[in-house]
Amino acid sequence: MNAAAKRRLAMRPKFRTEGWQPASEEDHFMTCPTCGERFDCRDLGEAFAHQHGEPIEEEPTLH
Repeated sequence: MNAAAKRRLAMRPKFRTEGWQPASEEDHFMTCPTCGERFDCRDLGEAFAHQHGEPIEEEPTLH
């Protein structure tokens, strides 16, 4: 696995079941594995900024 793939994998949120509720405000934040900055995962703009130019993988869909 190359470095870019490892970064993309690290950016994926942990699996959360439907109805998941955060235990605290802190549960909405993560540390970027590339630059080390903390960001709010609820803010799509911040999340995309921390892709650091890497392509965004599409999740498979079931039909």
